[in-house]
Amino acid sequence: MKKYFLILFVFANLIFHKVTKAQSRFKNIYFDSLTFHQSHQVLETSDGKFLVLGTREPSDSINVGFTLIKLENNGDLIWAKDYYQTGSKCEASCILETQAGEYLIHYASYSLGSQFFSLLDTSGNIISTKKINNGGLVVYRGNKIKFDGSNYVSCAISTTSSDPGAVKFDSNLNAVWSNKYSLSGSQSQNVLYCDFDSRGNLFVLTIFDLSTLPCQQFGYVVMKIDPSGMLKWAEELCYANNGEHSINNLVCDRTNNDHVHLNGAKSGTNMQSNEHVELDSNGAVLSAQNYSVPGIFYFNENSFLPSLQTFALEAQDTNGFYANSFFKLNSVGQITTQKTYVDTLLRDYGPNAIETSDAGVAMTDLVFLNGVRQIEVIKVDSSLSLGCPQTTLTYFDSSIAVNVQPVSLTPSSIGITTSSYSNFLTIVPIQLNKIGPCSTIGIDEYDLLKQSFLLSPNPATTNLTLQLTNSSAHSGNYFITDLCGKQLKSGVLHSNSAEVDVNSLAAGLYFVEIQTGEGRVTGKFVKE
Repeated sequence: MKKYFLILFVFANLIFHKVTKAQSRFKNIYFDSLTFHQSHQVLETSDGKFLVLGTREPSDSINVGFTLIKLENNGDLIWAKDYYQTGSKCEASCILETQAGEYLIHYASYSLGSQFFSLLDTSGNIISTKKINNGGLVVYRGNKIKFDGSNYVSCAISTTSSDPGAVKFDSNLNAVWSNKYSLSGSQSQNVLYCDFDSRGNLFVLTIFDLSTLPCQQFGYVVMKIDPSGMLKWAEELCYANNGEHSINNLVCDRTNNDHVHLNGAKSGTNMQSNEHVELDSNGAVLSAQNYSVPGIFYFNENSFLPSLQTFALEAQDTNGFYANSFFKLNSVGQITTQKTYVDTLLRDYGPNAIETSDAGVAMTDLVFLNGVRQIEVIKVDSSLSLGCPQTTLTYFDSSIAVNVQPVSLTPSSIGITTSSYSNFLTIVPIQLNKIGPCSTIGIDEYDLLKQSFLLSPNPATTNLTLQLTNSSAHSGNYFITDLCGKQLKSGVLHSNSAEVDVNSLAAGLYFVEIQTGEGRVTGKFVKE
């Protein structure tokens, strides 16, 4: 009898400890003083830890590559490594965990003109490498490679025809099929995102030139591709209301009839709202909502987690303060819970967020610390709590008038194969500093950073003035890019300033980077 009581006692304690186990939460910056580390993906691994993928860019812009950081569940650093090809540039698009618990990373070498998969062990060492041959498809940075449990699919863009494309690989990374999907008289500007549904169908979000699309508005096209590579349908998002719509990601809800969620931003006068469009698996619009906050100048790119009905996004108010904001929706799209954490660090390129095994949210983004890009990782618990100072934003939701129109795309096969390849990457363990647990920055330090770079007027209509106000440099270069990273304008600063004609730019949000002998600084402006 004592034996049974002992078993019951142990079992009860196991249940108690499981229920009362504290959820992790932290907000840390990982940085060094010499290298730009720009994060764009966080992954929770099967051992309950986190893996962060970022871009490595030394101050001399030589040996540009990528960075991997392995973190404990509480945000403590386990290891960090830089990967680069000597004298060239490598850019990683995303990283996945295999069923064997190893890591699969996809990247491109500019000098070799090819893309590669490398299999890594749990310490970040390269086990094997495969080269993707032929086809001319390029995968850009972002979560554009997905695993459905047995196969990998990469969505990409053709370098020869600028058509969106997709390649399916088996678990050994052999190409099963590879197709591109052409629109007569038009070119794709970028493939923005893709995701699987529960049946193995692939949904792709791409953006086309406007000339041959039915609505001729913003160019956003959603495609559904079945597991054999056959195009099931393609459609353009068409809006009836005014404003600039910018869709930046797509995610499938595999727990709710494979609904497709499109997320982005809608720009208006001195304000930008968070936008969410939900489609059924056949492409019909189920709902379309805006979420805005008076006084908030704009929202950055956002992530939506369907199983949690939760948004993770960044916002900036009119005073230049930045925030990480999280909110949950009910079944009719109304906000039930929201938590916002404000600090003064300049952010860029938007967050990447995932649902974690404890029903919380992990997010990584890029922040500027002393004018240098660095990696921030944030983990909130299931109540969206962080344990850091927070504020309350009053969100207003409103419906969006949006419909879809069919688009005629023509599939064609591309001859893609893979082959084993010798590793050519240099791997260097790096020492990173950490600021946490709330990674805030003093107002005085922020003011110094803010005063070093002015954009006016902002929003701009015809001309934009760039001004370095706290720099000993008297000349430099500027670069203006869109939300997809496409460079649209560039030029030279004389006497710490430049006047830029932006009249030809479409209404929307743009990034500005200024490079001088002292370093780089980045800002944003809205074109009306």
